[in-house]
Amino acid sequence: MRVELRNADGVVYVATLAPGEVEKRSESSFLMRNAAARYDGGFSRFQIRKRTKRASSITFKAYGDLSAATLSEMTLTITIGAEEFRADGNWKQLANGWRLPLNTLSGQ
Repeated sequence: MRVELRNADGVVYVATLAPGEVEKRSESSFLMRNAAARYDGGFSRFQIRKRTKRASSITFKAYGDLSAATLSEMTLTITIGAEEFRADGNWKQLANGWRLPLNTLSGQ
C-alpha cells in the first residue's frame, strides 16, 4: 500500500505499508496502529472501513517532513494492490500539518 501527496511542484510526501501491516479486524474493517510514528515518521493510524449502505472510507494519520507542501492545492493518491484512489483538493494548513476532509475518495 502506498500513499502519495503531491502538488504542482512535485512529490510532497510518500509513505508505504508492507503486506500484512494492516490487520483485518472484521469483515468490514482493517486497521493499523503505530505509536512510534509520532517520533519515527510514517503512519500512526491507517483504517479502511467497508460499508454496504454508504460510501466506504479510508482514514489515516501520518508523520513526516511536509516542508515541500508550499501550495494548498494538492493531490492525494492511495494505491492498494492494483487499485488507485485519488482526491484533488484545496488542503487546509493547520498548526501541526495539513488536512483534506473527505468522506470518500473516488476510484480512478
